[in-house]
Amino acid sequence: WWGLDCAITMSGGGPPSIELSDREKRRAAAGAAGQARGAHRLPVSVYVYDLPPLLRAGETSFESWFDFELSLQMLRHPLRAADPAAADFFWLMGPSSGAQLVDKLHWARQMYP
Repeated sequence: WWGLDCAITMSGGGPPSIELSDREKRRAAAGAAGQARGAHRLPVSVYVYDLPPLLRAGETSFESWFDFELSLQMLRHPLRAADPAAADFFWLMGPSSGAQLVDKLHWARQMYP
């Protein structure tokens, strides 16, 4: 188990996967049922980078509170990817001020070229 929320696991020697809570499993099932009824929404996956704490922290303001809440939603999302190679989009947790964003992008490129 690893990741910001300890939800990523290796199952049966296969690729990494996300272990969803019961609530999140129900939410994913409801979304799948909506797609089966003819909803034309394409499923996408999001990989949440496990940034070091210094890159996740920032000034306290509404923007950082909003980012934290959005990040929690990303961690709980049923379409969250456990493997960055399988993701359609990527999330860098924490405030995105100019200098800090550059540092986050630099870290992500070094860790996942």
